[in-house]
Amino acid sequence: TAIYVAQTMSMRGLQRILPNDSIPLLQNYIDISSQVVHADYIKTMIMGTGQHLLTNINF
Repeated sequence: TAIYVAQTMSMRGLQRILPNDSIPLLQNYIDISSQVVHADYIKTMIMGTGQHLLTNINF
């Protein structure tokens, strides 16, 4: 099914098999996915830093 293909193939693999008129939509998805991954990384770093500061704070 399409969902299985989307879950198992890389983005570049999907670009090779999709019709050319689907490429801009796929690129938009790739861009949004990249932003989400980056935002999640930043959130993880902020939370880790906050936890580190809280454990090392002297009251």
